Amino acid sequence: MMGLSILDIPHDVLLEIATYLELGDVFSLVSTCATLRKFYDSRSLWISVLSRTGQNQRLAYPIYLPISDASLDELHRISSHAYRLKKNLQSSEPKFKRAAKAKFVCKEQMDFVAVVSGTGILCLYKKDSKSLVVCDMDGVDDAEQGMLELEIGDSLLLQSFLPLESRHLMALITGADGTESHMLNVISLSHHAGTPTSLERLYTLDLPFNPLDVFMYGEFVGIIQEKKDGINTTLTLHVVDYIRGRKIETSLDIGFPVPDDVFIELRFFDDCVFFVVLTVTYYRVCSFSSSFLSTLFSPYTSTPPKPLMTEHFYWENPSKL
Repeated sequence: MMGLSILDIPHDVLLEIATYLELGDVFSLVSTCATLRKFYDSRSLWISVLSRTGQNQRLAYPIYLPISDASLDELHRISSHAYRLKKNLQSSEPKFKRAAKAKFVCKEQMDFVAVVSGTGILCLYKKDSKSLVVCDMDGVDDAEQGMLELEIGDSLLLQSFLPLESRHLMALITGADGTESHMLNVISLSHHAGTPTSLERLYTLDLPFNPLDVFMYGEFVGIIQEKKDGINTTLTLHVVDYIRGRKIETSLDIGFPVPDDVFIELRFFDDCVFFVVLTVTYYRVCSFSSSFLSTLFSPYTSTPPKPLMTEHFYWENPSKL
């Protein structure tokens, strides 16, 4: 009696088994024969495997969007990068890429904004010309040769970033702190391999209030504002869909009056945005997902949804803060 071949296993069963393999084993599997090579084009396979190796995926290819939204080509690149990273780190002599080194002399006063992950691209704010300056230092002796500049307004106040595939999105808010006149700029920095770096303004919006914090999430920019009505202070979330040019606001009921010493800390995890509201004596963790932001713009929503609020917690010994 002849034994069964792996190809005798039903296709759907074999695909399900493959989802439990490590990345290296999946690459070995799809290179075995033409039949198993078809698994290479299975989005569900790569999504399942990458979901279990999220830490490697984030290090190898920082796309801060749900992995299920990635295209097949993106999944292939993320998988390949994650596999090579893990293999390199587990080797006896890991190889490290030398940092970009270029001559850059600041002739004007500039503030640091960001370094684009995995590149030699440096973002600065030039105060005199009120401009965002981008220097691509990869493969050049003088960083000024690859410099791009875009005027964004006076006094860079708040910033948030969204790294994507060969693209870096920035939400920059300018305007003097404490005033009621600010500007939101959503800017795209493209850095495709083999092509010149480019800078493009995607969206602008006048903000007639003093913003407390800003974040980017998918096609949305969220801006948190303190609103004072007599002796009461509340938090308001302004959500901007910069792709379709829509904006809406909703109140953030955190369960207690907002004091003057409030501090907001934003964090991202999986498909949720978490923000921690801290005061001298207590703090509260609040969260909302991308679906919450999308629902805000739904024409079928008569009452705007509210973020998910946790119980608030008291510091054990606030005098030590």
